Amino acid sequence: MKVAFCGDDIDRADALRGDPDKLAALRGDALVVRLDGLAPELEGNALATDPLGNRAGELVFLGLRAGRALFAAVPAEGNSAPAYAQRPMWDMLALMSAADLALYGTARSVTDW
Repeated sequence: MKVAFCGDDIDRADALRGDPDKLAALRGDALVVRLDGLAPELEGNALATDPLGNRAGELVFLGLRAGRALFAAVPAEGNSAPAYAQRPMWDMLALMSAADLALYGTARSVTDW
């Protein structure tokens, strides 16, 4: 049985969180999780990501996956309805791998905090 939001393969890299210089050094090949407000965006059955590049706005460091930094952008707008009220999103979540579902759960939680 697959337990939702438990397949996390992210290194939280806690030692880096308080070091702005080390975080800045990770931005070169970093990815940002693509969200529509708080809802996930998919590419096929995978959680969509984009190169971080020079993205503006508030970013939250999620951690490292295979040595590559992952960030989430704090949404300024978009879909922010509670997940339980979005039945179509439940189908999307069921398509995602355990690792992507856990990453999405982390991204949603910290950006909605």
